Amino acid sequence: MTSNLIIIGIDPGLSTGMGILWNGTRHGVMQGPPARIIQELQKQLDLMMLLSDREIRIGIERFITTPETGKKSQQSTALEVIGAVTHVATEAGVPIHKQTVSDVKKLTSNRRLRELGLYVTARDVNQPDANDANDAMRHAVYCTAIHHATAFVAMLERARLIR
Repeated sequence: MTSNLIIIGIDPGLSTGMGILWNGTRHGVMQGPPARIIQELQKQLDLMMLLSDREIRIGIERFITTPETGKKSQQSTALEVIGAVTHVATEAGVPIHKQTVSDVKKLTSNRRLRELGLYVTARDVNQPDANDANDAMRHAVYCTAIHHATAFVAMLERARLIR
């Protein structure tokens, strides 16, 4: 296992969230306009690439379009953010994992985020709410659970959720 396991969660949309886990603890969190979040993602990846012993992964919403999508919501911004993040990740050589919202939320409720010490408040992100930041953190936790089970178990142990 690398000494620097960095998992970045992204929740795309008109308000985009980004949560960063570094070795299973909260390293950073943001919520705001997509351009600002993508710019910060690029900056963070540039810095993280300077580490010699590191593994970085990005977990992001897998947005599925169906004939009903246009009738329910206009999510072109979410699709554009997913495309931009995919481009940034590909350029940096960082694997990106697209995850369904339903799978992510089944594993990581607000209660679970609180238990893990990862719940984000509006004050943390200087916004009226922190919904997108919490969704981004959920993506980071889910990505950790799926791709680094040992690190996920260590997170649960640290929070005394398992022995």
